[in-house]
Amino acid sequence: QPSYGAIVGGNTVTTAACASGVATQQWATAAVGSAGEASPGGSHCLDALGGSAGTTLAILYCQGTASQRWTVTAAGELRSAGGLCATFVAAGAPVVLRGCDGSAAQRWTGGSSAPAPTPTPTVPGTLPSATGQGCLQPSYGAIVGGNTVTTAACASGVPTQQWATAAVGSAGEASPGGSHCLDALGGSAGTTLAILYCQGTASQRWTLTAAGELRSANGLC
Repeated sequence: QPSYGAIVGGNTVTTAACASGVATQQWATAAVGSAGEASPGGSHCLDALGGSAGTTLAILYCQGTASQRWTVTAAGELRSAGGLCATFVAAGAPVVLRGCDGSAAQRWTGGSSAPAPTPTPTVPGTLPSATGQGCLQPSYGAIVGGNTVTTAACASGVPTQQWATAAVGSAGEASPGGSHCLDALGGSAGTTLAILYCQGTASQRWTLTAAGELRSANGLC
């Protein structure tokens, strides 16, 4: 909520005990996965200010700028246009921007326009998307080197949806079988993932986090 429980331009944002009917704790956001303003009302919006790690967040008049664009992720993160996350520091302390790490301090739930995603059926061995849009599998349902990966409706007994991964929190290969592994290819943001023969390279090392993220060796998801 805005500091001092007041929607005043320039006020930082902090946390206070959640309570029903507290107007300053009611935030309007875009739908989960979509970028938009986050507003507590009064024509004010959450602003990332400088937008760099460590910046203290504040509310300013809504201006439609990039620093006021936020995405509520399926994991409950509040991500800035620069890809950093709103982070809880301590009770009563200002909320700051930090690199997203999947920790509880960066997970926020609710938002008047951000309904929880539809749960994906849990099928042992699968990697379901928290968006409710299916399970990870090679394109065309075929384990063929060079195939990209996509999602399809989760279903029991579909071999191409069964992935072998390292234990949660540990780095290792992610394989749908057939001596093939998920590969980050170039490894940069925006890269389309594919499956290639397992080679033990860094581009085939993935960590399944406790938050359900599948992180590449260079920290992208």
